[in-house]
Amino acid sequence: MDLYEATAEEVEGENRFDLAVMTGHAFQVLLEDAAIAATLAAVRRLLRPGGRFAFESRNPAFRSYERWTPAESAETHRLPDGELVEIHNDVTPLVEERLTYETHFHFPAEGTRFVARNRLRFAPRPTIARLLAGAGFDPVSWHGDWQGGPFAETSREIVAVATAR
Repeated sequence: MDLYEATAEEVEGENRFDLAVMTGHAFQVLLEDAAIAATLAAVRRLLRPGGRFAFESRNPAFRSYERWTPAESAETHRLPDGELVEIHNDVTPLVEERLTYETHFHFPAEGTRFVARNRLRFAPRPTIARLLAGAGFDPVSWHGDWQGGPFAETSREIVAVATAR
């Protein structure tokens, strides 16, 4: 078995793989339909007919981002050198499936602060299904978690296992 860590666009050739996996909610950084379509087309090109593409996205109906408040997201971690870092998130309201949030890092011993600004797309299952079909994936098996639990409107995750035509 060969394993590759790369973007789909970086892998050369066609119809080489039986399985492609995208984890860590990476699907959500694809903010526009065009970016999703390009990624899906590249993955489809690399899969053999009948090959599968598995990935997850946070279910917008679950509204997990509402718990990303400074109070609920606050954590303190000890780094390997013993230094502490305090972390919390600030989230702006969801606008047209897109969410902007900032992760704040504070190193109290140094008095240093850093802010990382991020954007995610919370696409609903019908949108994901439409884009998968357009890229040549059918059928799609939908799950509410990586253990294969059934998808429900209240599921935390949307896990898609899409088959390349």
